[in-house]
Amino acid sequence: MSKVTSPAPPKNLLDASTGTIDTWADPRSMSRAEAKAWRRKRNPLRPDGFPGKVFDFLASLELAVFLLIVLGTACVFGTIYESNYTAQLAKRLVYRTGWFDFLLATIFINVVFATLSRYPWRLSQLGWLVTHVGVLSIIAGSVFTYRFGVEGNMMLQEGQSSDRISLPNSYISIQKVDSAHPGEEVWYRLDSTEIEWGHPSPENPQHYSFDDLGVNLTVQNFYADSEWTEEWKNDSPRENPAVLYAIESSFAGTMASKWLAPNMPGRTRDDLGIASVTARVMDSQEDLEAELSPVKGEDIDTNQYPKGYLEVSLSDSPATTINVAEALGNKIAIEGTPYSLLLQEQYDYAYINEGGELVDNPSRAPNPLVRYEVYEGDKVVMERQFNFAFIPEFNQMHGGEVELPLEVTYHYPKMKEQSSGGRSEFAILIGPGEDELHWKVASGEKISSGTMEVGKPVPMPMMTAGMSLVVKEKLTHAKIEEVLEEKQVKRGDFRRKAAEIVVSNADGDQKSIWLSHGGEQRILLGKNVYALRYLSEEFPLGFTIRLDDFRLRTYPGGSSPMSYESDVTVAYAEENSNVQKEVLIQMNEPMDQNGFRVFQSSFIDQPKGDPRISIFSIAKDPGVPIIYTGSIVLCVGIAMMFYGRKYLRKLEKKWYPQRMSGAAS
Repeated sequence: MSKVTSPAPPKNLLDASTGTIDTWADPRSMSRAEAKAWRRKRNPLRPDGFPGKVFDFLASLELAVFLLIVLGTACVFGTIYESNYTAQLAKRLVYRTGWFDFLLATIFINVVFATLSRYPWRLSQLGWLVTHVGVLSIIAGSVFTYRFGVEGNMMLQEGQSSDRISLPNSYISIQKVDSAHPGEEVWYRLDSTEIEWGHPSPENPQHYSFDDLGVNLTVQNFYADSEWTEEWKNDSPRENPAVLYAIESSFAGTMASKWLAPNMPGRTRDDLGIASVTARVMDSQEDLEAELSPVKGEDIDTNQYPKGYLEVSLSDSPATTINVAEALGNKIAIEGTPYSLLLQEQYDYAYINEGGELVDNPSRAPNPLVRYEVYEGDKVVMERQFNFAFIPEFNQMHGGEVELPLEVTYHYPKMKEQSSGGRSEFAILIGPGEDELHWKVASGEKISSGTMEVGKPVPMPMMTAGMSLVVKEKLTHAKIEEVLEEKQVKRGDFRRKAAEIVVSNADGDQKSIWLSHGGEQRILLGKNVYALRYLSEEFPLGFTIRLDDFRLRTYPGGSSPMSYESDVTVAYAEENSNVQKEVLIQMNEPMDQNGFRVFQSSFIDQPKGDPRISIFSIAKDPGVPIIYTGSIVLCVGIAMMFYGRKYLRKLEKKWYPQRMSGAAS
C-alpha cells in the first residue's frame, strides 16, 4: 500500500533569502493542492505527523458542512415537535439532549480549528476572522445559558409572597414518619423525569428501591393531566339523602346540573344568579306543612340589633340574649351557668372559598354567621363553634373538652326575606315518606308548591319561559368518593400531573395511591407511617416578591382579557440593609432584579369571591449579553467580508509594499 503524502509547496513560494515558506504568497494563484500544502507549511500552530492530520480534519470544510447539515436536520425535528406538540417535548428530545450538546461542542471546535488553520492572519482576512469570532461567541453564549440559566414560574394570590420559583423539573420523595423525633426524618427522593417521559403502565411499571427505608416503590401509571372528580354512591352506612337536579331548557338542553345533600354542609344550596336551588329534608308531615305555609320575616329592631342577636340557654336555665354588634370581641356571661361565650367573628355574607378559608363576600347571597368559643372560667370548653342564621341545622356544637347541652340560636333581622337575598328560591323537599319529593318556589312571601317525581320536569316560574327543573337521581344513603380522571393533552404537555404509586415492604404489605403533583399523602404500611410528595424543583431568587394587587382589563362588551398587570413589592438586601420597592409588572413590561427578569405571563381565574392568581415567568439568562455581542460581531464580520475586503487589500499594499510586491511576483 502506497503512502499518501501532502505535495510539497512549489519552489517559487519559498523565500530565497531564508528558504522558508513565503507567508505573504497569494493562494488564489495556486492550485487547490498547492494552496493546501502552502497553508499547512506556513502555519506554525499546525503540528507535524498524525496530530497534523487530526488538526486538518477538525478544521476542514467537509466537517463543517456535515455538522451544519446535522444541526439543520435536528432543528427541523425540534421545530416539528414544538409546533405539533410542545416546547417541553422539543427540549426533551432535541435541544436538551447529550447528543445535541456534543453537536454544538463539535461545531465550536470546528470553527476554532478553522480559524487557527489560517494563522498567521492577514489584514485582508480580518472580516473572515471577525465572522468566526462572532459564531464562536454565539455558540459559547448558548452553552452558557443552557448550563447556568434558570427559568421557572411563580404563582401568587393577593397578599401572598415568595422568594423562590418552581422549575419544570419535578421529583417524588418518600419519608418514614418518626413520631418520637418529628422534624428529624430524612426525605429520600427520585427524579420524576423517567416517570413523566417513560409513561409507565400496569404492563410496564417502573421499580425503585429504598433500602434504607426498607420499602420498594413501584410506579404503574402516569397522567400528564388529570382532574379529581366526585362520584356519588348509594352505599353510606348511615342515612344521607341526596338528589341530582338539572336545569333544562326546551331550546338549549341541560344548562346546569348539581348534587344537593341537605345533611352535608356546603351541599345544600346552588346559586344561579337570579334564583337559588336548595334541598331540605322533611322529617314529618308537620314539617312539610310548616315549610309550605307562608312565613313572614322576624320583626327585629334593626336599630337595636343591626347584626342580630344570639339566644343562648343551658338546660333549664333562662335564655341569655346577646347583641352581636355590641358583643364582638367580648366575653359574655351566660346567666345561671358557670359558662361564658366569647363572640369572635360575624359575617353577613359567609362563604368558604376553594382554599377552605371562611371569607365575607358581599357579592354572594346573604348568609349571616357567627363564630364563638365557650369558656368555663378561663378554660376553653368548646372551641370554633359556628352558627348560621339561615341554616340553623348546620350549627356546630362540638369539638370541646366536654359535651354541654348548650343551645345557641342566631336571629337576624328579617331572616326569611333575606335568606334568598331578594331572589327567588326553588326548594326540593325530600320526604317525609321514603319516595316522596315536593317542590316549593318562594319569592318574598309568595309561595307555590307541588309534588315531583324523579325524571319529571317542573317548570321554574322565576326563569325564562321553557326552562324547568328535573330531579335526575335520588339517593337515600349518599356517599362521595373522589376519583382521579385522566385528561387528554398534547404529548409532552404536563399540567396537573399524577402518578399511581404502589409502596411495599419485605413483609408483603403494600399500599396503592394516586399522588398528584404539588400534593402530599401519608400511608400506613405495616406498623410504619410514610409520607410521599410529588413536587417541583425550586430555585431561590435572593429576593422576595409580594403581590399587592392584580388587575384584569377586558375588551368592552366581552369577557376576553385585554391586558393584566400586577402591583408588587420587592424586598431584597443591599449593603447590610433591607430594601423594599414597589413595582408595576404588566404585559410586555417586565421587571429586572438581581439578574432575573420577571414577566407578567398569565393568570388563573378563581371561583367568584376568591382573588385571582397572578402567574409570573421568571428567567435568568446569563448568556444573553454574550449572544447579543456575538450577533453584532457576526454582522460586522459579514459586512467586512463583502464590502471591506478590497479596502483592506489596499491597506495591505500600502503598509507592506515590499512583501505584497514579492507575493505578487
